[in-house]
Parts: sequence; C-alpha cells; structure tokens
Amino acid sequence: MESVRKPHLFNVRDYYRMAEAGIQRPRADEYGEAHPGPKDVLLLIEVADTSLDQDRGKAALYGSARIPEYWIVNLAGDCIEVHRQPITGGYRQVTAFARGQTIPIKAFRGKKLAVNAILGKKSKR
Repeated sequence: MESVRKPHLFNVRDYYRMAEAGIQRPRADEYGEAHPGPKDVLLLIEVADTSLDQDRGKAALYGSARIPEYWIVNLAGDCIEVHRQPITGGYRQVTAFARGQTIPIKAFRGKKLAVNAILGKKSKR
C-alpha cells in the first residue's frame, strides 16, 4: 500500500524540498534509511494561499524530476490545479478542478477525490 507522509521531504538534484503532502511507492525499509527520491514519489500536494506563485514555480522542478502528478490546492482561486505528464521544465497538462468536480487520482486507477472534500467548507472572505 502506498504511504502518505506530511510534510513530504525528498531529494531532487541534491536539494531537499518540502511539500505539504505526498504519496509515495511502498518500500521495504519504509523510508527509514533514506528520504524518498523522485522515482518513489507518485503525487505531491502543495496548499497555496499567499504562496501560489512560489508553488506554481515548483512545477518546473517537479516536472523535470518526473514527479508524475503535482497538485496545488489554490485557496484563493477556490480550486485544485492538477499538473500531469511531466516534461523538462514543467508539465504538459495543467487542469483546474472546481468545487463540485472530482479529480481522478492517477496513482490509484479508478479512484477519484471530490474537490469539496479537499477544500472544505467555502469560506466567506
């Protein structure tokens, strides 16, 4: 079974980067001997309020590292930006999912997650 860690720490090009959450492949040592590397990561998730530009910028790093799926929970935009099909410098596909929609999770074929379940109750700003 895949494991979820929070915060998610992994090594990309000798730099440690933090993401709010991630799903990685199972490993016999349960990552006790070393942090997950890019090939271990199935999905990274960032939560962005004031950090949206910074989190969008991380797509270049994560895509170049071939992280298969990267989500940004865009609180200000009230949506989830899903980055797929990694390429050098980013992702080939970026889709914004709004409230009322569901996101198919690539790592779990046939499973979907409701945007409302992630964003929670709509806040009155």
